[in-house]
Amino acid sequence: MLTESDLHNYQHYAINVILDRKRCMLNQGMGIGKTICSLTAFTKVLNVEVKKCLIISPLNVAKTTWINELSSWSHVKSLKYSLLIGNEKQRLNAAQKEADIYIINQENVPWLFEKGFRKYGFIIVDESQGFKSHSSNRFKALKYFTSKYMLLLTGTPVPNGFMDWWSQIYLIDKGERLGKYITHYRNSYFSYDEYKRKYVCLYPKTILDKISDVVISMKAEDYLELPDRIDNYVPVE
Repeated sequence: MLTESDLHNYQHYAINVILDRKRCMLNQGMGIGKTICSLTAFTKVLNVEVKKCLIISPLNVAKTTWINELSSWSHVKSLKYSLLIGNEKQRLNAAQKEADIYIINQENVPWLFEKGFRKYGFIIVDESQGFKSHSSNRFKALKYFTSKYMLLLTGTPVPNGFMDWWSQIYLIDKGERLGKYITHYRNSYFSYDEYKRKYVCLYPKTILDKISDVVISMKAEDYLELPDRIDNYVPVE
């Protein structure tokens, strides 16, 4: 079983960023270890600053990745988790269960809000691009949740361009950097191309500068130390 001493220096860096910023986004490539970094950061503040954590992720990730990570590392193995999936009765029982971590899929965030479970000391939004739409019910619900720590995890924060930034950054700072309303954001940084029927970003550098203190990007090729690739050619008839 892996221990905290097995974490790499760049992972300790990510953990320290989370603890220092409290509300931020980690834009990391695959293999960097954002899952264990997030869990480790939570253990540092559990029962000191916060008492429980909500993890929001795609359904398959909720059922496998986070649970597997909890069982693979000795320093997080003792954390009690509750998985909020299944029918409504099962989800409600799981939400009321005493635990350190509550894990739910993105689609059920509006349900969790409606049931009154809106306060968590630490919230982790895995694959946060799932909240890129300001008009989605999941975003409209999550923006009213309260937490001391808000951590967004993603490898593709803006798959369709800079318009996708607004809602994700809003979850972090409630509109402090890019404005409290999507219309203000559009009017300030975009023009509408009638021919192509889409918004065109006029000031991408300005946007990046405004969010640079809360968005930390780490590319796998810059941090992972892997041996040279070995090519094995197998002819198939």
